[in-house]
Amino acid sequence: VKDASTLRRHLERYHQPAYYKWCKTENFLSMLPKDTKARKLKAEVAKKRQLTLDGQLVPRPPATKKLIYTHERFAEAAVRWMIATDQSLSALANEYFIVMIDTAALATNGVEIPGRHASRATVMRLFKENLWRLKALFNVCVF
Repeated sequence: VKDASTLRRHLERYHQPAYYKWCKTENFLSMLPKDTKARKLKAEVAKKRQLTLDGQLVPRPPATKKLIYTHERFAEAAVRWMIATDQSLSALANEYFIVMIDTAALATNGVEIPGRHASRATVMRLFKENLWRLKALFNVCVF
């Protein structure tokens, strides 16, 4: 048989009880049209159902005390960051790193570190701005 759907319809119409018995003894998933349709419908309903995080969320313990800034604590945190991210020893002297730290030092209620999506959007925006600057520069320059 080239197309098994005819055979499946025949089994469903004339031999359904025997087929179900065979499926049960052989631990086989029924391939009758109504059974496959029911499985697809069940999967679609499950896919459309909104999942919740209620069982995954746990309350965060309240912050008991804020860390007090010390030069030693900052130096150790900076070195740990360099090691964890495989940075060179000159990374702390980079002008953009210094600007980032100076900007963070102005914060009064802590610093919100951007996630990867926000960082990607910023990278794309800066890239486009630089492309426009280069385009304007080349349009102005006469060779």
